[in-house]
Amino acid sequence: MEYGAYGNGANAQRRNPPADVDDALQFTPLSSVVPFAAESLPLPTLKTTGTLHTFSDHGEQEQARHTLNSLNSQAEADPNSPIVGRYLGDIASYLNSEELTEYRFKSVMGIKKGSQSNANEVSQTSLDFLKHPRIGKFGNMVLKKTDPHYKAGPPSNVAIRSKPATSVSSQENLKTSSQLNKHPSVHTSSFAVEVTTPSRSKTLSQTPQPKPESGQQTPGGSQPVAAIVIPVPPPRFDPSQYASHVELDHRMRQSKSTVVAATSKSRKRKRASSEGDDEPMAAGIDQRAKADSHVRSLEVLISGIFEAEDNLQPDTSDRAVDKASKYWTSSTVDSDSPCLSAAVQVKLENSIHRVIAVGRFASIPVEDLARIQKLCENTLRLAEETRIRVDEESFGDETSIDAWLSRVNIVDNGLKTAKSVLRMMVGGREEKQIYNEDILQAVLTNLKSLLNDCINPLIELRPSEKPEIFKGAASHKKVLGGLLHEITNVFALLSLLISSEDVPETAVTTMEFLAKDIIFIDNASNEKDSVLGAQKVERFRVAAMDILAKIFARYEDQRMFIFDEILTSLEKLPVNRQSARQFKLVEGGKNIQLVSALMMTLVQTSAAYSPLKKSRSLDAIGEDGELLYVGDKKSHDKAMDDDFDESNPQKAIDKLRSLCSNLNDTAKANAKYLVQFLVQRAMKSTKTGDAPYRHLMDIFTEDFLAVLQSPEWPGADLLLEQILRSMINIVDGEKQPAPAKTMALDLLGLMGSTICDINVHMKNFYASKESLDAFDSHMASITERYFSTQGGGEDVVDWESPHRFAAEYLAEQNIQNESLQSSLGYFLVSWGTKLCAAFDKLEEEEIQDESGVRLSLTAFNLARMLTDSNWAADDDFDPSSISSVQVRQAYTLTVMHNAFCKSFEPIVTRLLRAIDSDQATIRSKGLKSIMQLLQKDPTILNRPNVLRFFKSKAQDQSPLVRDSVIDLLGKCITLRPDLESDLYEHIKLGIADVAVGVRKRAMKLCKDIYLRTDEESIRISIARALMTRIKDIDSAVAELARKTFEEIWITPLYPYVENTDEKEISPKAKQLVNERLSIMIKVIHGTGNDRGLDNFTLSILQNLIQSLLAKDVKNLEVNLRVCKAMVGSMFDDLLDRQSDTDKVERQNTLQALAVFARANARLFTPEQLIILQPYTENLATIDDLLVFRSVIVIYRYALPALGTSQTPFLEKVQQSLLRCLSRITAKELHEVVQCLWTINGVLKNIERLVRVTISCIKIIHNAKTTDEKEINKLNRSINILGLIGMECDFEDDKEKFDELRAPKGKWKGGSIAGLIADTIIPFTASKQPLVIRKRALESLGDVCQTHAPLFLEPRILAAFDNVFAENNPDLEEIVLAGFRGFLLIEEKRSETSMEEETKGERASRLEVAAVPNQNDGVCTSIAQKYLKEIIRIALGTLDHYAITAVEVIGSICRQGLVHPKECIPTLIALQTSTNTSIQTLSFTELRTLHNKHESIAERCYLDGLKQCFLYQFNVIKDGCGATAQPFVSKLRPMYDIVKASRKARKKFLSVLTSSLSFEPAKFELNSSPGHLELTRFIVENLAFMEYSTVEELMQVISDMERSVASMGVPVAHSVETEIFLIGKEEGTTVDPERLKTLSNASAILLLIWETRSYLRKLYGFGVQRKGGKISAKDATTKAPTKAPFVTGAPLWEQIKQIVASLDLEDGMMQRCRDFVEVMNIDKDMKLIGDSEDDLDAPPDPITPERSDGEEPATLMKSLTPSKRKRKIPATPSKERGQKKKPYKPRAKKAT
Repeated sequence: MEYGAYGNGANAQRRNPPADVDDALQFTPLSSVVPFAAESLPLPTLKTTGTLHTFSDHGEQEQARHTLNSLNSQAEADPNSPIVGRYLGDIASYLNSEELTEYRFKSVMGIKKGSQSNANEVSQTSLDFLKHPRIGKFGNMVLKKTDPHYKAGPPSNVAIRSKPATSVSSQENLKTSSQLNKHPSVHTSSFAVEVTTPSRSKTLSQTPQPKPESGQQTPGGSQPVAAIVIPVPPPRFDPSQYASHVELDHRMRQSKSTVVAATSKSRKRKRASSEGDDEPMAAGIDQRAKADSHVRSLEVLISGIFEAEDNLQPDTSDRAVDKASKYWTSSTVDSDSPCLSAAVQVKLENSIHRVIAVGRFASIPVEDLARIQKLCENTLRLAEETRIRVDEESFGDETSIDAWLSRVNIVDNGLKTAKSVLRMMVGGREEKQIYNEDILQAVLTNLKSLLNDCINPLIELRPSEKPEIFKGAASHKKVLGGLLHEITNVFALLSLLISSEDVPETAVTTMEFLAKDIIFIDNASNEKDSVLGAQKVERFRVAAMDILAKIFARYEDQRMFIFDEILTSLEKLPVNRQSARQFKLVEGGKNIQLVSALMMTLVQTSAAYSPLKKSRSLDAIGEDGELLYVGDKKSHDKAMDDDFDESNPQKAIDKLRSLCSNLNDTAKANAKYLVQFLVQRAMKSTKTGDAPYRHLMDIFTEDFLAVLQSPEWPGADLLLEQILRSMINIVDGEKQPAPAKTMALDLLGLMGSTICDINVHMKNFYASKESLDAFDSHMASITERYFSTQGGGEDVVDWESPHRFAAEYLAEQNIQNESLQSSLGYFLVSWGTKLCAAFDKLEEEEIQDESGVRLSLTAFNLARMLTDSNWAADDDFDPSSISSVQVRQAYTLTVMHNAFCKSFEPIVTRLLRAIDSDQATIRSKGLKSIMQLLQKDPTILNRPNVLRFFKSKAQDQSPLVRDSVIDLLGKCITLRPDLESDLYEHIKLGIADVAVGVRKRAMKLCKDIYLRTDEESIRISIARALMTRIKDIDSAVAELARKTFEEIWITPLYPYVENTDEKEISPKAKQLVNERLSIMIKVIHGTGNDRGLDNFTLSILQNLIQSLLAKDVKNLEVNLRVCKAMVGSMFDDLLDRQSDTDKVERQNTLQALAVFARANARLFTPEQLIILQPYTENLATIDDLLVFRSVIVIYRYALPALGTSQTPFLEKVQQSLLRCLSRITAKELHEVVQCLWTINGVLKNIERLVRVTISCIKIIHNAKTTDEKEINKLNRSINILGLIGMECDFEDDKEKFDELRAPKGKWKGGSIAGLIADTIIPFTASKQPLVIRKRALESLGDVCQTHAPLFLEPRILAAFDNVFAENNPDLEEIVLAGFRGFLLIEEKRSETSMEEETKGERASRLEVAAVPNQNDGVCTSIAQKYLKEIIRIALGTLDHYAITAVEVIGSICRQGLVHPKECIPTLIALQTSTNTSIQTLSFTELRTLHNKHESIAERCYLDGLKQCFLYQFNVIKDGCGATAQPFVSKLRPMYDIVKASRKARKKFLSVLTSSLSFEPAKFELNSSPGHLELTRFIVENLAFMEYSTVEELMQVISDMERSVASMGVPVAHSVETEIFLIGKEEGTTVDPERLKTLSNASAILLLIWETRSYLRKLYGFGVQRKGGKISAKDATTKAPTKAPFVTGAPLWEQIKQIVASLDLEDGMMQRCRDFVEVMNIDKDMKLIGDSEDDLDAPPDPITPERSDGEEPATLMKSLTPSKRKRKIPATPSKERGQKKKPYKPRAKKAT
């Protein structure tokens, strides 16, 4: 275009330039009225000019030159460089493309047409022209890659039609062209555009070429180089006189194709190449022709529609009407409102879409569009009147179905019409007529009715609910699916409309509710249960979500409303929808909730930058008709048009901050609001409750974590950060309830484990790769720096940081998928915020150096990128060169530098702090959350004191916590095997835990450790611990222990012994056997010197082996093979260990063999027994004695299996044993005597034993107790004689004892046992030395055990009576040991007889017991005669004396020798003992008795309670009813026994509460302990009891209230009159004894009342309950729930204070005063009737059962008699506001 229309000379008259474009248009031919003014501008014409300006300014030219020089340098250095190759390929593909503009030039003068030589010369001349030295290496490479051809045209000067050059795919070729244009020897000629007539096609006329200057030659002859340019304005041109329309220029540049190179790459070029017709048309002829075709098609269609409409007029012919009928719906042709047919609507919408896509929609007259919309309105109105319902009538007969289908066709046409009118509205037209609010409202009305009547019910329809309707609808699935598809498309167009135009508020509201309802609709989980298809419905819901997101983005005033609607609708989700994750992620992987995606989208949209937009509302049109901008346009233009100022880095930062600050704050505020809404409601609900927010909180958190590493969802990080902050605040809050804290700890563990996962993944990702490219190396260095410094520097946010790569990826993806626009916008804002924060951290001197400039330049580029979605940097970065994996690694690095991932340390700190909470549930949850972190990152265990902290909790008070700790420690060992030796001890402690669950878990973990470890010491320790559980009280635990030993000792040997000879096993099997034997032997040997413990361990191991070899065991044969292999291996080991240094090993091996011998004698062979004979010969040392003892035990059990064939061996053994009788200790003596009697059973040579017996009797008869030597000899003889009398039966060989008969001896005849007893009895007298007396009583008991009638001999009974009369504990224990041995023998005999009878005749135990036996009367006599003495001893101490007595009581109870009521009270007391053995034995026997005789046991509760109190007060020396730290009721074991029966529970608790009562008139203080101590014992038990049901708790509370009500009135009255002297005359004194009595009574009632108040508070039973009534069913089945933050410590201290204050007179007065105040003005003291209502249970369940003789319990109608009502306020609330005045005595005198 030529300039100068406003004047061409200095003297020309000057005019003011036009103010705007509208003003200037009147001077152009574009004006509707042709101007005649001289200043009018002619149309542009095409003519030549001397220069071609490729670049708009010098800066762009220099930048292009710099880029080309860089490519030349790289081509010189490395021609094979990837960058050079990529650009070379781009340029070559463009230059060789067939789509380039083709120019036909005139023939070169002097060259004949068709001459090949001349053509070659021309081509060579052209190439010579191009091959200039300054073209550079890269230019030569371009020439080699291309093949330029020029076609010569006719020499005449004719007009040539040509298409302009298309947009270039890379900028370097244009820069190369710029270098060519600057060649000094080339004078190029350009074409200027001169249009003479307004036409849609431009004609390029070639103008004559100017002559070249002198000395210059034009290459290729005189042929000019063609170009289309606009000439430079003349020098007289003054730009300041013209208005600048920056925004208009910007829009024009955006809409037109790029023809010249710019300083930055354009993303829109890539979109044009990938999307084709979806972008504005390029300037080529092909695209222009295509666009013209689309426009013509639409114009023809519109003309046809209008013609058809005209033909419908009454004055037209029938032929015309018939011709036009194809445009209309047949049913509406004759109506006043004809409707376009569905086919026409589809064609119309497609045509409009194509025209919009090629950017030519503005050429369609607005009047035509308005007329089309008016026609479409008829269809919308008809569809609005048509309803489609889903019911049985619709799918009845064929007629109803046809009618229904016809209505469906009408509605379907309405949807297609809606698409057409909406497509017009999103076409970008400026005219307001296009945006008809009535039509839009009609579209929404149609959608609403269709969704409510048809689509939504169909989506929720299931075949199980309405099978007939489902079947009918499914038969038309294709039709209905088409409707859903059309609605989805309409939703997509509505989404575009919202994002591009202003929509009326009513329409916005309607779309909000429609979209919200669809999002929360109940979709089917599979295709089979859905009429419309589950996947189609999900796409439909996604489209609805997009509408909400677009409304949220455009209308800020609607954001809170949208949030509230979404959040409040969450609880309406069905249960199956709460956990349904059907939203498929772009990147694949795990699906998430659609609502989760919506929340992230909304948060991201909050921070997305919105470009300045024009509003089409009437208020936004200026006076001159120009559309006004929404926003600060001037500041925006100024900010974006400025160039980068390197000297002022702060400037770019400030600009970026102004863009990002508010957006980032808005996103944070919205995320915080959303999270707080969810958290507040989740805190008030549970996972299993009716409210879903607790469950949804977990789901949302999991979804956000699932996409945390996905660049498509950057908003997940912000939401997780807000969730994390909320959870930390909850954990730190002192007043937060326990459920809220457990929820917070749950989520903290979940989030922490994800952070761990990210950190571990990033640490190992680059380390695992063998080779790293440049990108990976850069990322690896940033990652390494992050973990070394826990942060990053400027390289994390600068232009080459991971943020740039993630942003470029999102920008490229946004071109293909516009739904990622919010993701890109939020990510850029987040990047900008972090960039500004990093810049602010720089020091003053750093701002001006490289760091500050680099960050400032990044800020400048980021601001451009944020405000212009098509802007791209002009560097060498190519997003396509980075793989998706690398992009995600880069994005993960950006996430790691955000606040969420940096909060790992605070998370760990809170979790560790939770482990130290005062609430067990919180401690347990903290441990489980820590476990989640450890599974991801075991290095947490390397932190100081972490392991020590875990180990300290292994002894926690709560079994729940101990269980969690043991589980955690087990996981620690699994993750870190090197910690095994340090942690297994703490796990092993759990094997002995009081909680069954803890024991089981510890045993399982210890078994895993045992099988995994190679450390023998660990295996031995674990085996010892497991051994103690073989006889566990809980049968399940005992069975688990037995199976555990079988799995660790026996089962691994099965493969080695199943198919081998018993005598020969493989070396591998022998090795495994020896390993297990080594552990087994050391387990036995490591029990120490404690005989009791040794015997206990041996008996346990014996029972274990016996259980493995029992006849009913499934694997008996293979178990027997394994045990025989073990025995054989131990004998081999004995043969190998014969040196003196192996004594200890021999002892241990023989001790193990003794255990196997006790378990099963079949494991030994005669050869093996012969090997042991030498060990019976030598008893020189104590070590030999230990070996001797084990050999004797083996012989004792194994020799009976030998026959007479081994007689020499047996005689030799017998001789050795007889010789050692005088040299062995009492412990081995018993085993020797048993072994001798066993050998006698085989050899039948009883004479030797007879001689030994006679010798002992003679020694005893002649013994003297004068010196110590004689005493020791006598002691041994009595011991031997007693054991012989116990183990040997000489009754058939009495004649051999004739030498002892009178007159030679003192025996007068009778049994040999009687002879032995008579020999021993004299030494039981009190005059004998204590050591002799002890041995005589022990031997006498031994003889009586196997000769029961002796227990009834008067002399023996006298001896026992004498012992009990003396109260000597040592002697009493010896006598009780004799009783115990006898009773156990009888008990075993009874069980053995029952087993034998059961095997034979299957007789019952009762039948077996009915068989007469002389010993039965002996057992009964002993039990009845000495039970009181036995009970006295059991209740008198806590040492081994009591244990022996308890064992005797247990045997008596098991055999039923006395009535159960005789023992039950004692057992109730003993099961509260602090001695574990006593407690365990008593509990076991009491539980057995209670289960057998429940009704009898119930009548013993009261005596048991008193016995228990006295036992605690006198023996335990602790009158408290509970143990502190933790607070546990001492009667808890008893309650565990009775809780299995509801009747027993109620009876037991009623006994406790009734024992609190006393008669005030008869109350005295004449005993110690008194009723005060008993009350304390009872109330503390009641306070800290773990109640099973609400009913029990209500029973206890009501009983306590009744007790205070009945006893409190007379006590309070006595206190007022006798202590405070109310109503007494002046001078009356207080009786000290009466003060003491009444103060104790007041203290008792205070204890009851405070305990009652504590229970109400602990379990939330306030005086006025807010939770509603409790049903009778719930009261009897549900356990009461404890309130948080209520502990027993205050009550514990208060009880101690009340009891202790009674020692002083002031304290007694204070207790009286406190009690009267409680009775008169205590705020909790209400009418009992009201209190009962508070408990909200029916009268029957809470009324305690009364014993015989008791009055029936009735509810008091009033707390006090009518005469005392004046003392109690009628309205307690008024009294609370008054100041309480304590009572004081009126007068007091010293006594």
